[in-house]
Amino acid sequence: MILFSSFLGRVIMTTQRPTALVRDLCFRIIDRLPPVRKILTEMRIKPQPRYKDGFLLKNAVRGMRKLVGAFFPQPYVLTQEGKRVLLDEALGNGFALIRLYEGADAFSGIKHPLWERLQVRLITVKSSLHKEHAAVAVEETPLGHLHSYVIDSEQGISIFLGHRRDLYVLVRPDRYVMGVSLVWNISVFEEELQNALSKLQILHNLGYNNINT
Repeated sequence: MILFSSFLGRVIMTTQRPTALVRDLCFRIIDRLPPVRKILTEMRIKPQPRYKDGFLLKNAVRGMRKLVGAFFPQPYVLTQEGKRVLLDEALGNGFALIRLYEGADAFSGIKHPLWERLQVRLITVKSSLHKEHAAVAVEETPLGHLHSYVIDSEQGISIFLGHRRDLYVLVRPDRYVMGVSLVWNISVFEEELQNALSKLQILHNLGYNNINT
């Protein structure tokens, strides 16, 4: 981000006339291209935050490993009550397990006690194209009181997850993706998570409190 900001500063605040003329010409052209203009005005060109190491489960699904350590998007979604909020509000302050799914049994395989111990929120993400499915009641799970759904009205979550409906995505309290698991392989993922938590507890006891140490 520092290098990116420095580059923008050199372009926007240049004192060289030739560079300024090229800059102004580029911006005039960009202003005539709405898609490109939107990318710039919304600062989508800035480097995306990502952790390569730290409190992460790296044995992710092939093709989805790029998600681990990435910052989870925060689009607007519709809650069960029909309220439009940022996803951040639906996720709460702790861990969240997310799945794209239209039915009522998205988390039927979640049985391990560690989910309840961590007070993990189970979030079913439904498509805005299938709002009729949103009326389906949330299935009974050991974490029924922490299970809810949202409607991905802007398709931001679906795009981020590659429209994959066979994945569980564990998001840390700081909104970075800790790990990704295939639905049918959740027991292995739970074991890996349990081991990671045990190591974290050891580090905590030794005085290391930064989850990315």
